[in-house]
Amino acid sequence: MKICYFSSGIAYNKASGPSAHIVNIARALNNKNNVEVDLLFNSFSMSVPNVNFKLLSLEGMQETEVIIDPLERSDDVSIRGLNPLKYLIYILNCYRFYKKKRGRYDVFIERMWRLGGLTGLLLKKCSKARRPLFILEENGPMKFDRKLNTPGNLIRLLLHKIQRGYTKHVYKKADAIVVQTTLLKDFLWHNFGLDRDKIFVIPNGVDTEHFSPADTTSAKEAVNFTTSKRVFLYVGSIDAFHDLSRLLEAFALAAEKDAVFIIIGDGVKRGDLVTAIKESELQNVIYHGPVSYDVLPNYINAADICVAPYSIDDFEGKSFVFSPLKILEYMACGKPVVSQPLGQISELVDNRVGGFLVSNSADEYLSVINAVSTADPIVLEAMGRYNREKTQGYKWSAQADKYIKIIENMT
Repeated sequence: MKICYFSSGIAYNKASGPSAHIVNIARALNNKNNVEVDLLFNSFSMSVPNVNFKLLSLEGMQETEVIIDPLERSDDVSIRGLNPLKYLIYILNCYRFYKKKRGRYDVFIERMWRLGGLTGLLLKKCSKARRPLFILEENGPMKFDRKLNTPGNLIRLLLHKIQRGYTKHVYKKADAIVVQTTLLKDFLWHNFGLDRDKIFVIPNGVDTEHFSPADTTSAKEAVNFTTSKRVFLYVGSIDAFHDLSRLLEAFALAAEKDAVFIIIGDGVKRGDLVTAIKESELQNVIYHGPVSYDVLPNYINAADICVAPYSIDDFEGKSFVFSPLKILEYMACGKPVVSQPLGQISELVDNRVGGFLVSNSADEYLSVINAVSTADPIVLEAMGRYNREKTQGYKWSAQADKYIKIIENMT
C-alpha cells in the first residue's frame, strides 16, 4: 500500500508539535508491513532526523525532492499575510504535484490548513482506478481573532468567511476525516453538519523510547541547570494559545520559594515574553530559548515538574479540542504535570495523582509552587512513574494501527 502524507501548509520545524506529530505518524505507518509512505511538507528549514521514508517538498517539486529553506522560522507556518502571489504559487505547486503524482498512491492523507484539501479534491477527479482514498486530517478550524480596525483586517475577515465555506466543501468531499479528540469530532459535527460516521478519533502519540526517564540530578548537570531549587519547566510554542503570563505573575509572588521557572521554546510572542521577564526583574524565571528535538528529553528530565498552560479565550469557541503532545512527552519522561482541566488534558493527567489540574490563574499556580517546593521528592517521583506507565497506551505505532484499520475498513 502506497500512502502520501501531504502536509503542504507546514514548513517543517522539528521543534514544533505539528511537525513532530506528522513525522512520527509517517514513520510509524512506514514501519507497518506492506506500507510505503511519501511525506510532503511545504518546505524544510532543517533536516528531518531518523527518516525511513521518502521526503518531498512542495516548494521544490520542480527542482529537487527536498529543498532546505535558509530562513530562520520561529514556528512552522508556511504562508503568512495577504500577498496573493504566495497563494497563487501554492495553488500552482499543488496542481503540479497532482499532474506529476496522480495514480501513484492508494491513500492520500492531507493535513488541513487554510487552503488544505486542494490536492485531495484534484485527486478525487481521477478515474476510479487511479483515485486514492482521501483522508483529511483536521487539528482544529482556524479562528479569526483580529480587531476590525484596519482595511487589511476587514479583508482578512471576508477571506476567513470564504475559507470557512471552502473548508466545509472539503470536509464533505473527503472519504474520511481524522481528528485528535472526541470534542473536535463533536465540534465538526455541530458546526459543519458532517456525518459523524466519517469522522474518526486518533489522539496524539508519543515516542516512548526518545522520551524516556533519566536521573534528574544527572540530567541537570548534562544541560547545565546549576540551580538546587525545584525546577518548573515549560517546553513549547510561545504564542497566544500558551498563556505564560499567569505563571510569571505566580513566580513574581514566589520569589522567596525554593523554585525556579525555566522556559524552552520559540514563537511569535517571544519578544513579549523576554520583555516581561526583564521588566518584572524576575530572578527565578529563565528564558532559555529553543533546543533541538534530539536533546529535548535531556531538558525535560532535568525538571522536577513540567507545566502546560493554555489561554482558553484564544481557542475557537473557547473550546479546547486538541490532543496536547507536550503533555504526553512530559509524561513519557516520567514527570508530574501542571495544567488545566480542559478537554483531553483531564483524561491524560489525573489530578493529585499524575500532577495538578488548576485554573489558569496566578493564585492557583502559586499554590502549586508552594506545594512542590516543600514536597518530598518521593511523592514527585511516584507521580512521574504513574505518568510514564500511562503513556504506554499512546505509542505512535498504536496510533498508526488506527489509521491502518480505517483504511482497511474503507477499501
